[in-house]
Amino acid sequence: MTVGEPEVEVRRARVSWLAVIGLLFGTVGVLTALTGELAPIAVVAGVLGALFSIGGFVATGKRYLASRPLALLAIIVSLGGLAIAAMVYSGQFDWLNRDNQVGWLRDWLNSRIPGMDNV
Repeated sequence: MTVGEPEVEVRRARVSWLAVIGLLFGTVGVLTALTGELAPIAVVAGVLGALFSIGGFVATGKRYLASRPLALLAIIVSLGGLAIAAMVYSGQFDWLNRDNQVGWLRDWLNSRIPGMDNV
């Protein structure tokens, strides 16, 4: 800064914590839905993530808050977790509902790749 220049106020962009928390819950919802066994937790996490994300999206309408794309991403991820959990409940992902996933995967690989049953 030189002499005679006016001071410029540096304003930092603030992130909506509701959007961040919504993205965290949405990510937990997707990951727990992909396990198959934890689908009930995925529904709860997805609903909480969607609610926090919508709150974060509304909060980004204020002038001093940024991160509207983050809030949109959080909404999409949360709804994706809910969709995957709903598909697990309806039986669309039967591979997530198997009791012995590791044994099934080994048998599947043995049938697809020659010589794998000797390993």
